[in-house]
Amino acid sequence: MQASSGKVEHQAEQDRSSARQRLLQRARSRLLDRLPSTWDEKELDVAKWKLDKAFACAWLDAQRVLVATKCNQLLEVDVRTGHKVSVELPPEPSAREHTTVDSGWGFCGIHSIDINPVGDLIVTGGRNPTDAVVMRLSDYKPVQTLTGHLDWVFGAAWVSDRHLVTGSRDGAMALWNIQQQEEYSVLRKDFNNKKDMKRKFKGRVRDIKYDYGTDRVAALGTEGCIKLFDMERDFRITRTVDLAHTKELVCLAQRADVLAAGSCGHVTVADPRRRQAEVLVMHSPDGGQGVRSVMLQDHLLSFGTGRGKIVFVDMRKWEPLQLDGAAQVLHHEGPYEGTMAVEQEPPVHPMKPSSYLECGSGWLQQDELYWDHFVGTDVRNACYAHAWDPTGSRLFACGGPLAFGLKGCYMALWR
Repeated sequence: MQASSGKVEHQAEQDRSSARQRLLQRARSRLLDRLPSTWDEKELDVAKWKLDKAFACAWLDAQRVLVATKCNQLLEVDVRTGHKVSVELPPEPSAREHTTVDSGWGFCGIHSIDINPVGDLIVTGGRNPTDAVVMRLSDYKPVQTLTGHLDWVFGAAWVSDRHLVTGSRDGAMALWNIQQQEEYSVLRKDFNNKKDMKRKFKGRVRDIKYDYGTDRVAALGTEGCIKLFDMERDFRITRTVDLAHTKELVCLAQRADVLAAGSCGHVTVADPRRRQAEVLVMHSPDGGQGVRSVMLQDHLLSFGTGRGKIVFVDMRKWEPLQLDGAAQVLHHEGPYEGTMAVEQEPPVHPMKPSSYLECGSGWLQQDELYWDHFVGTDVRNACYAHAWDPTGSRLFACGGPLAFGLKGCYMALWR
């Protein structure tokens, strides 16, 4: 009788614990849904820094954010004080196996920042855009420069504490084993060696993300697909998800149950666990101005546009989140259950200003190009990157003018 009574009591305690967890989860979900409506924008005074377009960001802690720019600057920004610390990149390697691409456009920028799981190393772009650089997070001391790609490195992601993957415009991906030594070194790979460089795409590799729960690398290719890789089997492709919208594919987010890709005018969301993976296409409120950044936070998907709008989508309903009770007019396709509907261009429905967050004015250099071609026009800042803080209660957003040749920058904390 005592044993039976003990089992009943144990089961009852488990039931109470599960009920508490469900209540906490519902409370957190409701809070997350309401947060964007309560935020105010705190713009950083970037005019004094004269930077060009912030392309990538990553939170270091509750106060500091690492930011990378088109002008090849890596910065530690304090969102509380508004101060910055410039991080010096190691010198470009003097000798290379092959000639790298020279665009003739000057700086193309640093497009990726990632922190390893244990939190002691970062990987980002190098002085040469075809390289990646690994540094210690504690003091930004250079550990290694990774060289071997022939074109700009667009994506870099840690797959363990000492292994990372890079992807480039040259169409190749590479796995790097980082050896933390006392002295800085250069780790080289041969582009023509199939063991060093894996060419899994016909076009360019535009972004790379890793999911630790599934041990899965996802890479976005400009040819119009997301490919999933098993790193334990030497970059074996486990799945290819073809996308309906392939123009200007630039950004990717993933977790176990979601793949999300941003293109010229759409966000495509797919569930890789399903046989028919593509389940939702959502149109950007800025149309052909592009989706420039995409993030996942619990049940919310957020994306930043080429004209500085930040939209939030409730993935449980596959509907845009209502901010301030505004009527939603953002068009979406494809039911959650079943296959995606055949694409048909929807009528244009302008979103109300209270239906999204809108990035501030930032800083714009009014040079000869501006006065010749853009004076009097409404120049907006594209949201090239955004990231939730470690508590999941604030958002850092950054970017700059979308038009080629215009120089400017935007950084802000939404809180």
